[in-house]
Amino acid sequence: DLDLAALDAATLRGLQIVAWRAYQAAGSSARLARTLGETLLGRTLELDPARAAWNAAHPDQLVAITAGGAAPLAEEGLWAIAEAADGLPASCTVPVSTGTAFDPGEAEVVWVDEVCDPDRWVGAYCEPDRWIEGECYDTWVPESCSGGYWEDLGYYEYRCQSDGYCQYIWISRWEYFDGSCSGGYWDEVCYPGYWEYGLCYDGTFVPGYCEPGHYEYRYPGGTWTFVSNTEAPVQCTTVRPAQRAIAASVAQVLHALVLEELAPEWRSALAALVASGQLQAPTEATFDAVVQILAATAP
Repeated sequence: DLDLAALDAATLRGLQIVAWRAYQAAGSSARLARTLGETLLGRTLELDPARAAWNAAHPDQLVAITAGGAAPLAEEGLWAIAEAADGLPASCTVPVSTGTAFDPGEAEVVWVDEVCDPDRWVGAYCEPDRWIEGECYDTWVPESCSGGYWEDLGYYEYRCQSDGYCQYIWISRWEYFDGSCSGGYWDEVCYPGYWEYGLCYDGTFVPGYCEPGHYEYRYPGGTWTFVSNTEAPVQCTTVRPAQRAIAASVAQVLHALVLEELAPEWRSALAALVASGQLQAPTEATFDAVVQILAATAP
């Protein structure tokens, strides 16, 4: 496993959970389920420290990277909700306006102690070397052939040397097609075994950082007002169960893994929403509440 920073690891775990839940929610459409699952899992790769190391060494060939936190989880949640309605009217990509609203109540000022992260290297990783067994096989070599042709049906193998140099090597396998042959013989072809040396990454240096102690507003008495009799438009009813399931999953992931990364008001809103039990059987009003939180949290 990669040695990720704690917030990156939590974000990685959250994206994996959302990818799986979205895949399940869209199970009635294989195409949609695959799109949601593959895209969300693909986003986890952007958390790999090796990509940041690559960008540092190749400023002219940058690859996409993602910093951990609540923002990318909220962003991907909103994308998955909208993508689930692909092919339907644009009005189906968002909840209807239900009148659902969060009242944060009276603010409470609290002192938050200083928190420091030390300097560290993240992402250092070495694959173990592995022995690739050799192989031998018998092949028939035709002779006295006419009217046909030979074709090389070989394949590439990726091999690494002890000095870390790796390359693709073509392994030839000639076969004769069509025509007629009056003779031939069996020939044994063998390839020796070899060591494939594991790739290693030195990791990326992440300097330490301290968030100074500070006062912060908290909203412990915040409450939601739900309007429970609002229904989705008729043209959206086929997709709403999947969208509500995805929204509920994203909200639960945010609450379980990165709650402290939300702004204080929306942190209180999410905690109150989870405590209300509404996410267990989400309605249009619950869907509306979650989207409000995600929209306020996404970049």
